Amino acid sequence: MLCHGNDSRGQEHPLIVQLAEALATAGCYVLTFDNIGYGRGWRPPSGMLIHPEDADLRWAAFAGVTLLSSLPEVDAARLYTMGHSMGGAVALAAGAVDSRVVGAVGISPSQVTRVISKASDREKYRMSSLIERTMHLYVSANVVVALRHLTDPLLYVDQLRDKRVLITYVEDENMDSNYREWIESLALTLGQPNCSIVRYPGSDHHYGAAAGGPSSQLTEKLLRPVVAWLTADA
Repeated sequence: MLCHGNDSRGQEHPLIVQLAEALATAGCYVLTFDNIGYGRGWRPPSGMLIHPEDADLRWAAFAGVTLLSSLPEVDAARLYTMGHSMGGAVALAAGAVDSRVVGAVGISPSQVTRVISKASDREKYRMSSLIERTMHLYVSANVVVALRHLTDPLLYVDQLRDKRVLITYVEDENMDSNYREWIESLALTLGQPNCSIVRYPGSDHHYGAAAGGPSSQLTEKLLRPVVAWLTADA
């Protein structure tokens, strides 16, 4: 179950396409999808997301797991959620609470623990960073805050400890030190041996995936260990 990040292309993002192709080539059955408001995903007729319950991005992942588990050609005992960026946080959160899922992969998962206290900060944050420019919807600050809360992996530590977890992140001179500390703290909290972490020095957030082009060396560097980790329990 492969979840895309906060990009208007949704499942057509080059990194998601290349991940899906690499996993399928390795013998995995891969399902990608467009989440609420992205690509061809469901969109509210009003063009607005006002209430937090309107936009729980985990719903589509749950539905995807349900579909996969119903297919006779899929081994229902080896279901994984995986995602990049925002999708990485969704994959970790959804995979944690879904008892059908045995493991989750977060590829540079979004840091979702930012505290937004004042109403002015909430509005500024909503306008400046997350969803409107990619969903092309009006998204209220209440929805954004609720989304980030629901997809915070640190809320699901107890459930994730019982599953296989892989987390990757990019490490370079421009990296936010708070993000590095957050990722390392998450991995340390989950603990060994079930949680693995892979660092990619000198890469970019999309691991070199280029629109319409072949996998770059950076993308291949990501694909190999991810595929190897996923297929290790075959």
